[in-house]
Amino acid sequence: MIKTEPKVSISCMTYNHAKYIRDALEGFIIQKTDFPIEVLIHDDASTDGTTEIVREYEEKYPEIIKPLYEKENQWSKGIRGSTIFNFPRARGQYIALCEGDDYWTDPRKLQKQVDYLEKYPDFAICFHNMQIKYEDKPHFNRLSNTNQQEITTIENLACGNYIYTASCIFRKYLYELPGWFYQCPVGDYPLHLLNARYGKIKFLDEVMGVYRVHKGGVWENKSFPYRVEKWTEMLDIIRYEFNEDTNKILNNQLHDSYFRLAEYYLNNKEFEKYELCLMKIISGNPNYLVEAIKRLNQEKDESIRKLQNSYAYKLGNIILKPLRIVKEAVVLRNK
Repeated sequence: MIKTEPKVSISCMTYNHAKYIRDALEGFIIQKTDFPIEVLIHDDASTDGTTEIVREYEEKYPEIIKPLYEKENQWSKGIRGSTIFNFPRARGQYIALCEGDDYWTDPRKLQKQVDYLEKYPDFAICFHNMQIKYEDKPHFNRLSNTNQQEITTIENLACGNYIYTASCIFRKYLYELPGWFYQCPVGDYPLHLLNARYGKIKFLDEVMGVYRVHKGGVWENKSFPYRVEKWTEMLDIIRYEFNEDTNKILNNQLHDSYFRLAEYYLNNKEFEKYELCLMKIISGNPNYLVEAIKRLNQEKDESIRKLQNSYAYKLGNIILKPLRIVKEAVVLRNK
């Protein structure tokens, strides 16, 4: 008997997700499609019972569930990601992503997304709305995408990531990823950008999955400076890797990240890190400094106030702020 190749390969990375992995696996199994699927799971040497749950599903659905069990944790060695462990063994024309702590709720999720991409070959990615669920703070629960454009391009995506990992499916374009990709501390965003080079992006305004925020999460529960630092590091790596228009937008996003970090470090009196961010901003465009000096010398000038959304104006503000702090300290001391 000839086996039919899967049309969709589902990539699932998991580590110590015993509390959640069953929901993820059920979300895969309930999918109702007119095409075959495969579920590629990478269990990164879990120690909390995750492995046993995955084995249970592997035994029950051997034609669908295809796990890879690590004996030693690869993440701690700096070896990580679906692109290393799951993509090379994916046989489908399309790849869908879902981490082991997230899950799908709509049995026709994959069918709807594949139907759209099959009908419109000029689209590279299809994603949908998600319910964001805070494990310890349910009052923060919300939808992932509000007022989201239905059709976007790589230039829109370059302004910032709006595609949640568990919501997206894309055509298997990339049989080999560029070397710089593996240096990125953030992987999903560069992957979406690489895929978006091949076509447009479709948003389905239907809630078809749940994104969990919990204490064990690798991103959402990290501190603000940690997340922005890693995001900035990633932008610095990728900002010259796309077309001219996309690179320009990514560069702007990088500068915005430096401004956010500079302001944070300044407010928290981490002056060495603050100064490093200033140097990064100024080295990116020395003209910012010229305009910033005008901002310092002519703070009330109407022409300078009109620059409020410019980088020069922002730079002037964060240079001026420590001078104000010193001035206020002197005034208080003299009282």
